[in-house]
Amino acid sequence: MRGPLFNNRPRRKPVENRHREFSRLSDSETIVIFVHGIQGSPQQFRFLTENIPENIDFISVLLPGHGGTVSHFRKCGRKEWTEAFSRLCADLQKRYQKIYFVGHSMGCLIGIDGALHHGVSFEGMLLLAVH
Repeated sequence: MRGPLFNNRPRRKPVENRHREFSRLSDSETIVIFVHGIQGSPQQFRFLTENIPENIDFISVLLPGHGGTVSHFRKCGRKEWTEAFSRLCADLQKRYQKIYFVGHSMGCLIGIDGALHHGVSFEGMLLLAVH
């Protein structure tokens, strides 16, 4: 846009990606996986991860297409989300004896799909706002 109204606005500094994955990984035998819903963020689970005992690992994932531009989001869908989740779980099952799942909204459906159709075995599942 052009004109005096827009030319005098201060430019915003780039903001750090607030939607990045975060985790705590150690030599634990147990991990909790957190999966957000559509257009959600791993950060929405921060308040829960703060209360996980130190002897339990966790990872709050960022699904493909999320945390970026609308254009990037449009290029991803259920197939990419479930495949990425299944790959992650396959890797985690090699490392951990117990895997717990926490999902929100669409994240719940991804976890259920992993358990039913992709051989992912969870010790327990917490499903929040299942639609």
